[in-house]
Order: sequence, then C-alpha cells, then structure tokens
Amino acid sequence: MDPTLLEHARAAIGFMPDEEGVALHDAGRAATPVGPLLEIGTYCGKSAIYLGAAARAGGTVAYTVDHHRGSEENQPGWVWHDERLVDPATGRLDTLPWFRRTIAAAGLEDVVVAVVGDSPTVGRHWATPLGLLFIDGGHAYEVALADYVTWAPHVAPGG
Repeated sequence: MDPTLLEHARAAIGFMPDEEGVALHDAGRAATPVGPLLEIGTYCGKSAIYLGAAARAGGTVAYTVDHHRGSEENQPGWVWHDERLVDPATGRLDTLPWFRRTIAAAGLEDVVVAVVGDSPTVGRHWATPLGLLFIDGGHAYEVALADYVTWAPHVAPGG
C-alpha cells in the first residue's frame, strides 16, 4: 500500500488498527479483477482509504454505503460516542462531512463513491456484481445479519 495513503488512514477518525486495514487493502486488491469493492459502514472514512487504495491499484472503484448517523455504540451515552461528530445545527451525529474531508485529503475522490442511505434499502435496489463486500455497519447481531442477507447475493462468483 502507498505509504502516503497509509499515513492518511492512520490520521483518520476510526477504530481499525493498521494491520487490519492493510489486510483489508490486500483482500480488496485481490478482489478487483472480479468487480468493484463495497463497504457497509463508512463512519469517517478510515476503511474507505484502504479500499480506495486497493480499487485504484486494481482499476476499479470502492463504494461506501452508510446513513452517516452512527451505529448504536456511537450515540450519546455510549462508549464510542465522539462529540466532535455531532452536527451543532441538528444535535444529531453526522459523519458525512468528516468522511468527505478524509477522502479528499487522501486524494481518493475519483475512486471512492459515497452512497448515503440505509444499507438494506440501498441493497434491495443494487444491481452491480461485487468483487468484495466488507460489512462493518451496525454491530448488533440483527443489523449485521440484515446487511449480510441483503448484500451477500451481490457478490460475484469468485468474489
């Protein structure tokens, strides 16, 4: 992985350790001949840097699907809540501006495509076969299972 992009990933808000991010990048890079990459759960864009770098190297794109309102553990009163991510105008968590800045700073706007919406809703209308699916949205069992049931059929053979 490009060392400059690795530095951008390290600087991004998120919880993914370097070794997991590099492993995600390597898996994404191996999947690019099959089709584009897609992650569910973008948060502020840390994992999107790893997938975006893989997509660029493989000549494809990385889609990110997120409603940008945070998972249950990101809400006020929970351990992973970050007050910086609250929109002062609405009082609600809003990670989209942070994501956009992260991807722009990393120079990946041409290969990382943000899809803002509810994962099951977007997935029901998705038509592009995927080379890699990375599910990292809501972490409650029911939410993760719904993402899997909705999106797994979109993974292309060999993906």
